[in-house]
Amino acid sequence: GHTRWATHGHPCEENAHPHQDCTGSVVVVHNGIIENYLPLKKKLKEEGHTFRTETDTEIIAHLVEKYFKGSLEEAIQRAVQDLEGAYAVAVISSQDSGKIVVAKVGPPAVIGLGEKEYFVSSDINPLLSYTQKVVFLEDGEMAVIDPQGVMFCDFKGNPLEKVVNHLSWSPLMAEKRGFKHFMLKEIFEQPKVVRDTLKGRISLDSGKICLDEIGITPDILKKIKRVVIIACGTSYHAGLVGKYLIETLAQIPVDVEFASEYRYRDFILDKKALVIV
Repeated sequence: GHTRWATHGHPCEENAHPHQDCTGSVVVVHNGIIENYLPLKKKLKEEGHTFRTETDTEIIAHLVEKYFKGSLEEAIQRAVQDLEGAYAVAVISSQDSGKIVVAKVGPPAVIGLGEKEYFVSSDINPLLSYTQKVVFLEDGEMAVIDPQGVMFCDFKGNPLEKVVNHLSWSPLMAEKRGFKHFMLKEIFEQPKVVRDTLKGRISLDSGKICLDEIGITPDILKKIKRVVIIACGTSYHAGLVGKYLIETLAQIPVDVEFASEYRYRDFILDKKALVIV
């Protein structure tokens, strides 16, 4: 299974992973962001490549297709020379079957070593139910997995001897990521969560903000003259932050109300008010 925040293009079936090249023979899943995907996409289109999605990930599949000469790992070694940004990718190809190639620059990539089986993950937690022997890829490194085993190399194809880590963690310990309490973990995760949430709603291709799931058309949003946020506890404090941001960026007045008190009030609303509960 694979889940990735929609960093480019709005969340929809078309933009969901995995992504393919023109022929459908190269398939890619990817964690991270390809910073120079727009100029690469333009160049590949000029060379005759056809794109089906708005994502940056699809670029990788087309680059591998472009450089493929019979060896999947060699095609990836060439493709990564064109990429700028952060990425952990896993790639397969029907033209070099029985093989998974993993490459890393930035986001984590972990190879799990089981009994006659191998795993690829962006975190150790999903692996702990299957194996406690793992290898962590460093930036500029690759793993080539086939039925004979796993081989590690750098982006130039030079073989690497990697250390096998024997973990003593339980799944619960891994979920807390070293923090004493889940609350601490969630507090320190907030900046990343906010970034991921925003990236999933912004298309760098078109410059549009995608909020399809709220069911409100852009024409209706333009008519809003006031916002009311109703919440309790930590959600109330999040609403206060929302008030600051909305008033600063949209220049629309915002009221934040305690939900427990709101029910007793005769609050005056009109058709140009947006209520967020």
